[in-house]
Amino acid sequence: MSVLYSPELADKLNKCVAQKVDKCLFLICNYNPESLKIYSDDAKFMHGVMNLYKLFIDASICNNLGTLKKKYSLSFDYKSFKDILGVIQSFRTYLGHNEDYRNGYEEDKKYVEKWFSRVLGKESPETAEQYKLAVEELIKYGAKSILILNSFVEEVSKHVRKQEIIEDWKKLIFDFYKRPNSKNIVKGSLKLVYQSKQGTLTSYPEVDIALWAKSMLFYPEKSQIDTINSLIRENKLPSDTLKKLSKQIEDNKEKIEQKRKSISDYLNKSQDDLKAYDYLDYYTRIFPEKIIERFNAGDIISLLPQDVVQQIIENDFADIPVR
Repeated sequence: MSVLYSPELADKLNKCVAQKVDKCLFLICNYNPESLKIYSDDAKFMHGVMNLYKLFIDASICNNLGTLKKKYSLSFDYKSFKDILGVIQSFRTYLGHNEDYRNGYEEDKKYVEKWFSRVLGKESPETAEQYKLAVEELIKYGAKSILILNSFVEEVSKHVRKQEIIEDWKKLIFDFYKRPNSKNIVKGSLKLVYQSKQGTLTSYPEVDIALWAKSMLFYPEKSQIDTINSLIRENKLPSDTLKKLSKQIEDNKEKIEQKRKSISDYLNKSQDDLKAYDYLDYYTRIFPEKIIERFNAGDIISLLPQDVVQQIIENDFADIPVR
């Protein structure tokens, strides 16, 4: 089946990367082409465009391979792949945005019309048969792109500077996790771990996840305060011991305030304005650095989210009770 409508070839490509280059790397991040059931050729075309965008831009590092080609003089056909990416991006803009010429989308509109003229002989499809032809062209793009990416993997696997390429490839993946939309990967994994701790598949509101993240950020200090207060309540202690314990409580309170200030400065907000969602936002923003730190420490085998993201979250939240 075409990669437009099935993740099979994308998964095979990632397995090839792991086997031939390095098991920690990937090109495509959990591509999922599923959607509502579609039947007509016009719907298949629009679905195909969106899936190609997911596959090679939204859920992958493939659109950044030009940096590796240039640095290491690789011979894989990046130009043809880049041309395909250009078509996908123009179509995605044309179909997914308010493409009025006053909004600056005239160039994409003209590009799309030119593409249809080349494929169909007219600037816009008008029949089911014409949409079918357009879908067939997209299928060719998907197949050609996978071939190009496989050739890239083969070339890297035999390259004299393979290890250097691997290090730069890792950096592309780290940058992938720094994209704004990659925060959703962290949020999604947080929800999965939260559900697991609850022992249910129930969908929980994001505010519950945000409060959980807030609890984790201050857990070491607050748990120490709770332990000390419990010790004081349950025991008759000498005054000098009480004094030391009180000092420990104050020290932990000060650490909490320092953390809160650090978070507010990072988010460019006043401490009084911090809400539960801000703590979740902070955690997702610092997550890429956690990945790099954990990877450099040798604690991570694979950089795919189900491995690295899940592992870090499970470690960070191991002792944090759910609501």
